[in-house]
Amino acid sequence: MSAAVPVLLSKFSPAKIPGMALWLDAGNMVLNSIGPDVPAANGQTVRCWKDLSGKGGDASQATGASQPLLETNWRNGQPAVVFDGVNDRLVTANSPVTAAGNDTYTIITAGEHVTAAGYLWSQGGAGATPAYPAALYWPGASSNFIQGNGSTSVVNIIPSDTGSAIRSYRLTSAVIESRRNGALVDSDARLAGLASASFFYIGGFNGGYASCKFAHFLIYSRALSDLELVKLEAWLARKYGF
Repeated sequence: MSAAVPVLLSKFSPAKIPGMALWLDAGNMVLNSIGPDVPAANGQTVRCWKDLSGKGGDASQATGASQPLLETNWRNGQPAVVFDGVNDRLVTANSPVTAAGNDTYTIITAGEHVTAAGYLWSQGGAGATPAYPAALYWPGASSNFIQGNGSTSVVNIIPSDTGSAIRSYRLTSAVIESRRNGALVDSDARLAGLASASFFYIGGFNGGYASCKFAHFLIYSRALSDLELVKLEAWLARKYGF
């Protein structure tokens, strides 16, 4: 890597890529309480994780016993929000995966799958899986990526999906692709159409909770290009020391 590459990455921002629907950064606007806003300190509960995209998708939890904790030194001196796998979850105020009725999307996370089993994240948490336009369930060593179009659901298996990583999921007009630390690990035919579901859950919902940590959550309401995806993955890898 040339000396110019780290300089370029340091000046990069995910907001420069069009189509952003959700941006959660554990190092920015993670609050222990709101009204007035009080930042969470290490080991404190997270009442609200502010959306930096400008789309109003703050992830929050009013019930104290279900609030995750902030860990201020997860990797490379960077913080992460920690979910206990019992009842912790945050819920956004919008529907980022299906924003504006889109039929493609890209989801990118920096985090750690600690112990199974449960939903790491999901858009749609009521009813059966056909109601979920996108969800990631973690039953063990592999993950189950769920696509739903309202009447049918398809589960794609992502192998060896434990531990810390930069994970990307891109739904194009033809396929759903899963990537880990910049490498393609699974590609399958997509399900036609997407279910319409409100709210986005992180850490689990009534059907199951996952013990996990998330430092970054990015959702774009379109399938990003290869170049855009590589830029984001490289930026996150540098930030978190992958």
